[in-house]
Amino acid sequence: WVTIEALGDVVLDDGFHSEKYIWPVGFRSVRQFGSLRDVTQRVDYYSEIRSQNGRPLFVVTPSDAPELAVAHESASGAWGTVLKQVNQLKHANKKLSNSISGPNYFGFSDPEVIALIQELPNADKCRNYIMQRFDDDDADAGDAADDDDGDD
Repeated sequence: WVTIEALGDVVLDDGFHSEKYIWPVGFRSVRQFGSLRDVTQRVDYYSEIRSQNGRPLFVVTPSDAPELAVAHESASGAWGTVLKQVNQLKHANKKLSNSISGPNYFGFSDPEVIALIQELPNADKCRNYIMQRFDDDDADAGDAADDDDGDD
């Protein structure tokens, strides 16, 4: 699970969006992942987007070791570094894959989060971003069923 704590603010500079994602400055989410202090525990990790030198900076901070926060120019780079560190602690003598989806772990690949970000002020002005449309058929079907109260 991922909990979104803040959506942040849309920055119109090209570096803060791609065709697929908008990276609002101040976006903050939290999810659990293996601890860097105690490999038998899972702790909250805070993922946030900051601005540095006109570019997004993706920061992942473990709640039990904030001094071990990881900052990277990409979401996957930040979470990949965390995964590598956790894997090294848990499996010191094994070579494991350190591949991870940063957008997924930040939470901004979730359709509901995408929809919320697209509704932020100025999101429609991100010139490289392609607005995503979501199928409302399921919601419409539910509404139609709710309208049929048997009082014809």
